[in-house]
Order: sequence, then structure tokens, then C-alpha cells
Amino acid sequence: MRLMTRRLLAVGDGLSMYASCGWAGLHVDCGSQSGGAFAASRWVNGCSAEERWRTDAFLITHYHTDHYNGWVYASDAGSVPPLPYLSTLYHPRLPTPGAVDLLRATFALFALGSGTGSMEIDLWHRVARLSRRPVVRVPLEQGRRVQTSAGELHVIWPPHHIQGALSETIEGAVRKFHDALDRHTRLRELYEATESVEAYADGDKAPVRNRDRIDPWEREGRPRRQHEPLDPDHYESLDDMLPDEELREVNRALRDAANSLGLAFVLDRRVLCLGDLEGRALTGALSYLVGEGLIDFDVIVAPHHGTKWNREMFKLRGNRVEVSVGDRLWPKVKPELGRIARSVHFTHMQGDLVWHG
Repeated sequence: MRLMTRRLLAVGDGLSMYASCGWAGLHVDCGSQSGGAFAASRWVNGCSAEERWRTDAFLITHYHTDHYNGWVYASDAGSVPPLPYLSTLYHPRLPTPGAVDLLRATFALFALGSGTGSMEIDLWHRVARLSRRPVVRVPLEQGRRVQTSAGELHVIWPPHHIQGALSETIEGAVRKFHDALDRHTRLRELYEATESVEAYADGDKAPVRNRDRIDPWEREGRPRRQHEPLDPDHYESLDDMLPDEELREVNRALRDAANSLGLAFVLDRRVLCLGDLEGRALTGALSYLVGEGLIDFDVIVAPHHGTKWNREMFKLRGNRVEVSVGDRLWPKVKPELGRIARSVHFTHMQGDLVWHG
């Protein structure tokens, strides 16, 4: 078994993690509710220039800005040198047609609230700008194993198909969004401009090149919207920007549903990352782990910044639990986390958490 170096960066309420089992490295998420500039600065200061330069893959667990706005800021601001080995962007495969619609709805609603344009639609283009080579998008789903520079990545969530109550949650969120479309013309325009998201969700290995910077409005044959480079607020501030309570309720429903479709995975059979899973999605991921006999870990990265707990987690055993958390969510951290590991570590108290093993 190869030596692994891993860093959980102190980005406040967000996530940014680097892992490597050799020469190159994998970076998981890069975002913070404190803003993209802060997340990018923690990436620059928390990882060495050599670690950033040798990073060959990014992984985004789910499409909430507190998990990727650091990459967006770095791309727009040109605040990091090009990453010449960056060639892969891993992302969660959307398991149902309703989930694809969920992604489109989330994009459109954020654009309406911020008034700055559909930032998320161009996420993959901005990642490509950080590299000097084409970036390949690779969708991941439960059961898939891929070899990365941080060892084997074994995906435990999302599943290929979502059924039952969890499917109803997703469909309910999308239904609320569509009910609002008839009363909000601007929202409908933005939603129609996200048609290209379907191709993104279904494509296994669609290349993204540096020169490919097509604006979603230009795809629709409309004049390009003028807006400033983006440093987005954290996603929950969207509640304050939306014009009425109906849209704020829609936003909350979409946000909760999107958490259920995020990536959770095991790295090299040693590190478990549960992303932002909660509720039935967390139960499903834990059931898969137990079924696969994956219950012993060197490191467990707690779900949803340590604010979610599930009794099935008592079946896990770890040498240490790590929690990426900041001021706002710190009071909500679950004390039960201390019962499944020998020690618990918090970025809020200890800064960057570095582990070698």
C-alpha cells in the first residue's frame, strides 16, 4: 500500500481537500461560504506550488457554490499559474431524467437571484482555463471504481437509479420549480437557456478545451449578457436575493434535493468522504458501505460539515474523523461523531488538517 498525503484545508463552511499517493494529486472540491476569493486563497496557501502544479484531476461532489467557487474565482482572476497536468474533472452522474431537470432548475434559479449570469453552466469551461490541455469530464455513480493519483476511488453514492421516497423528494422539488415558471418570465428564459446541461449530464467523456467559452445566451442566438467577473456569495444567501417567498421556498427545496445527488466515495480503502449527504441519501450510502464490507477507515470526513448524523454510522470505525466547518455551522456539529473514531479534528479549531498514512 502506497503512502498517502492528504490535506483538508480550512475554508470555513465549505470543502477543499487534496490527496496524493505519488507524484500527481487529486483535488476534491474547492469552495467556501465565505466566498470564492477566500477558498482560492486557502488553496494557494494550503497546498504547495508543487502540489497544485502536479494536480491531474479535480472532483466536484455536487453543484453548490460553497464546493467550487474557489476554482471559479481562480479561473476568473488568473490568481494561480496554469495547471499543465490537469486533465480530468470527475462529477456525479445524474441518475434520472428528473435529476437532470433538477440541475437545470438550480442553474436557472441561481442566475435569477444573483443577476450575474448562469455561472454554473460555465463551470467546466472555467476548470479548463486553469489547465493547458483538454479536460475530460467523467461522470461517477455507485459501484464504479477508477484509478486516480490518490489511489483507487470507489464511488458509494449516487446510485444508477433513485427510487421511492428519495425520488419523490427530487420530483417534488422540480415540480415546485415548474409551478413557478408560469409566474416568472425571467426565470423561464434562464431555464430555457440551460438546455445544454442535458448533453453535459449524459456525456461520458466530452472534452472541454480552453478555447470553448460559449456563453449560454449566445448558444440561444441572443445578445451576450454583460456582467462582472464572479465571486459568488454562498448559496444560502440566494434566499435573500430572490424577489418573493415562493422562489425562496423553491430554492430551499432544490438545495435539499441536490444534496441527495452528491458524490460520496472511498479513497484507496482508507479515506471515506461522505460529501454533503443527509437523510435517505446518507442512509443509502451507508447501507452500500456495509454491504461491501467497507467499515474500517483511517480517516472519515464527516457528512455535511459534521452537521448530519445517522444511526447507521455507528457501524463505521475510524482512527480519526475530520470535520470541515466554519463559524456558522460550528454550533450544529453532531457530538456523536466522537463515538465512531479515536479522535475528532475540526478545521474551525485546528486549521488545515494534514494526514500521512
